Amino acid sequence: HELDLACLHACNQWETERFEITQIDPNEELPPRVWLIRPYIQEGGGTILFGPPKAGKSHILQLIAFALAGGHSPLWPAVERRPVLYVNMERSATEFKLRERAMRPILGVQGGSGIYYLHVRGLGLRVIAKKVTAWVKTQPTGVVLYDSISRAGLGALNDDSTANEWTDTAN
Repeated sequence: HELDLACLHACNQWETERFEITQIDPNEELPPRVWLIRPYIQEGGGTILFGPPKAGKSHILQLIAFALAGGHSPLWPAVERRPVLYVNMERSATEFKLRERAMRPILGVQGGSGIYYLHVRGLGLRVIAKKVTAWVKTQPTGVVLYDSISRAGLGALNDDSTANEWTDTAN
């Protein structure tokens, strides 16, 4: 009984102390907005590539991964170098090896790309969330690229609750 009461008290205390109520200080000096790829990818933000099936979204996302991992790109003038985790939820690992091998010489990349890949074809976002979170903890400045939202296994993409769950889980 005492353990039950302690757990109840701990839950109540956690719920009331978990968040802090604050005010915005009008005199606080704020850091400038940081663009990783201007104006497409902002630090601390989220970007969604949208297009019809077979439009090349995955290829563009992999080009973005190359740009961020290498810190430069012939496609975007301003790129900030960051560790990159490309979460492949749609295709085979072999497909990405072939794509990367084809892209490296085109982009002038010698050796490896520096991109980390998590190949989880057929698995949903909830299943891999802890693995991605663990990577982010080891790479606090890293960028996670998910391919693809439609494979996340969270429900119909025309439902607001699916979009909210996607954003919450991905964050």
